Amino acid sequence: MSNAWVPPLDDRLLELLETRFAEDGDLFTVASGGLYVADPWHAKQILANAEGHYVEHSDFFHTSAGVLGPREIQQRIGREARELLAGFIQSSAGRLDGLVESHLWPSSRLPDAANHLLADYFRPALLATHTSSRLPAALTDVVKHAVLAGARERRRRWQRALLRRRAHGLLAAEIVARRRESGPAADLLGVVALATAPTHPPEQAGEVFLSLLFATTGSVGFLLAWSLFLLGQHEPPGQIPLSATVREALRLWPVAWLFGRVAARRHRIGPAVVEPGETVSVCTYLVHRHPAHWPEPNTFQPQRWGGANPAAFLPFGWGPHACTGAALSLGLVEELLRVITDRYHLSVAVDDPRPHTGPALAPPEFVLSLSTRAQRGGEER
Repeated sequence: MSNAWVPPLDDRLLELLETRFAEDGDLFTVASGGLYVADPWHAKQILANAEGHYVEHSDFFHTSAGVLGPREIQQRIGREARELLAGFIQSSAGRLDGLVESHLWPSSRLPDAANHLLADYFRPALLATHTSSRLPAALTDVVKHAVLAGARERRRRWQRALLRRRAHGLLAAEIVARRRESGPAADLLGVVALATAPTHPPEQAGEVFLSLLFATTGSVGFLLAWSLFLLGQHEPPGQIPLSATVREALRLWPVAWLFGRVAARRHRIGPAVVEPGETVSVCTYLVHRHPAHWPEPNTFQPQRWGGANPAAFLPFGWGPHACTGAALSLGLVEELLRVITDRYHLSVAVDDPRPHTGPALAPPEFVLSLSTRAQRGGEER
């Protein structure tokens, strides 16, 4: 039984799910797509998988050979990657102004510019300076042709296969070399290499490293772009903290918007009977816009985040495989927004406001314009 699951790459899927949710409620099926879940309680039960109803699955540690394990290795990679990134972010705060100016000012096309900004920012954490000279160029191609919104659709299958083969080969060779080194990991590639040695083929470790690349460059970049997209269209009332803006962006437009699981045994979800091998998909986009849990669910209201996170908020998954870098991602995007809004006024222009629907829920292409805040006597004019 395969545990692989990838969201359908169809921009019409989101509209279809919204329609079915409005017509049929929290549980509904879509032809050839299995059962979809929009209720937060059922969503948490599915993702936690405490009763073993689903094939063991990790959205982050999934590889072409299955889920990388055992769980202790996953926990070690998560812990050490989080510690390395926390130290990196703390020591790299001074770089944010320059990155914003070089990638976003005075105007830029997002979300691509946000992805490129994060790729430049995280490059030293992903790959240390002693890395093989060919690998950084290959990963730059991965960002361009696999991470950016719509990039996969713009490349033919054979072109994607060649890029994948080249990147995997270079990563595997570098991982073998890293495993011979002594001392702590200097970058995220080293974290993965040392945590998996010598029990896993280097190709599998390379796939996990690419998950880190996609998370830091893709997911965080999309979150930054969604936050700027909303800030450029709406001026929050009063002194709303930027943390509330980021959370409201994640509520309205969760980058990780579908979590698919394959049933391991027959069981029930409410009135629905799920058979072994069937797919059950938690749609966080619908959970986050559920009218029973959110007043005015389709409206951008960062002021709603005055208290604790509500139960119907699952942007990073739930349970043992929830994203362990959530706090770091939120904090970094918040700090980038602070750098931008302290120096610039924002405006956005978009032709088609519909999101790009794929494995990640990415913003539509839009133009972000920044104008410098004029200063006089230490106060804004």
